[in-house]
Amino acid sequence: MSYNQFTKRDFLEIIKYPLGSSKAIRLWDKKQYSFAVDSKSDKFSLKLALEKLFDVKVVSVSTSLLPIKKCRVGKFKGKKARYKRAIFKLASGDSIVLLEKKTKYIEIYRYLNINNYGSSFVQSLQSRNAC
Repeated sequence: MSYNQFTKRDFLEIIKYPLGSSKAIRLWDKKQYSFAVDSKSDKFSLKLALEKLFDVKVVSVSTSLLPIKKCRVGKFKGKKARYKRAIFKLASGDSIVLLEKKTKYIEIYRYLNINNYGSSFVQSLQSRNAC
């Protein structure tokens, strides 16, 4: 399949979901956005997918295949799923609005989790639409 024949559904399979780690949130100020992506996709297809989905201009793409993490539940040992992370650097005039609107909510949510507030308080914040 050539790159011209991709549909929006194919792009959604390539770019899975945005990452909300502390490093990813710090990079938002620098116009860099992190996403979990399909582990078999290359940088060119990642760049094309993000440009078509969000209508932005991508300057560079950095990818990393994260190591497998071991986990243990009781006496059973296992491994967590491995995924590929991509960090996209956008042109100076572009931004992904979908993620920037949630920044304030994510900071509030992390503050509440760190200070061990109850989930009912978090739900009341969600219902008030604190963003």
